[in-house]
Order: sequence, then structure tokens, then C-alpha cells
Amino acid sequence: MSKLSWICLIGAAVLLAIFWPAPLAVANAREAAAPLALILTSTPGADGSIIHVVQTEESLASIAESYGITIGALVAQNGLASNTGMIFPGQRLIILPPQPPTETPTFTPTVPRPTRTPTPFIPTRTPRPTLTGTPTPLPSPTTDPMLTSVNNLWETNRTYLLYAMIAICGLGLILTLWTGFRK
Repeated sequence: MSKLSWICLIGAAVLLAIFWPAPLAVANAREAAAPLALILTSTPGADGSIIHVVQTEESLASIAESYGITIGALVAQNGLASNTGMIFPGQRLIILPPQPPTETPTFTPTVPRPTRTPTPFIPTRTPRPTLTGTPTPLPSPTTDPMLTSVNNLWETNRTYLLYAMIAICGLGLILTLWTGFRK
């Protein structure tokens, strides 16, 4: 046999071992979960207690399973002998003892405390100054004679000053280019 055949055979055995017992376990679980006998459960009384009257072919196990309690709880609530566990048809078993009545709360309305009402704040008016009947005299402007002479120089020689500034800028540009080319 080749290695591939052995690997396939071992893989099939593993899969069979994993999945084969599952259907049997599910069937056994269904049989174990089924009740032992069909039992009609009693409805709770007005006080909340549940009393079951034992019928023929009922056992402690089937009664406990039908009501969803343990056999030990059923034996303890009814004072049965734990070693025999014998019950008889017509016997009354306490499944759930009577519950004490619960008080329903009564609501008493409470009167809310009065809240303080804030008093509105009204600011007092501050008096404002009023206009006076006599205007305040303004100081008369005095001119500086030096400032007037400079202004006059500028106004009268505006074009000559413009030409002088252009000449100075041009001379500076020529000087900058000349020193730049020399190096």
C-alpha cells in the first residue's frame, strides 16, 4: 500500500470515530429527556401553593420532572422517608408551599416645598452729562516755519527732485553691476 492510501485510511477512521457516536448519543439523550409518565400538573391555588394528587403509575421521579423540581426537594417538603420514596395513589404532595402575601405599596403624594421666587433686579439709572450751552474754544493752529519751507520746497521743485532720485537709483544700479562683474 502506498503512503497516500494509509493516510486516507487513517483519516477515514478518525472521522468515523468522531462522527459515529454522535447519532447514538443524540438518540439516548432524547430517550432520557422524555418524561417517565404523562402527568397532568396542578395549577397554583389562590395562595400560590401547588398541591399534586398522586395517580396510579406515578413515581417521585416523574412528578419531580413534570414540575421541574428535584426529588430531594419533593421528599423534604412532604416529610417522606428518603430511603423508601414510596407514594400511594390519592396521596397529596406539596409541590410549592403557600407564599406569604406581598404588600402592595401605597403611594402617598408629597407636597413639594415652595421655591423662592427671585425678585427682579432693576438697575438704577446713572445720570449722564448734558450738553452745555457754551462751546469750548478750540486752539488756533500755529504752523512751524521750518515745516512750511520744506513743504514749499517740495511743492515747487517736485519734478526736479523726482529726476534727482531716478538719477541716484540709476547710478547705484550701475555701480552694483560694475562691482559684480569685476570680481
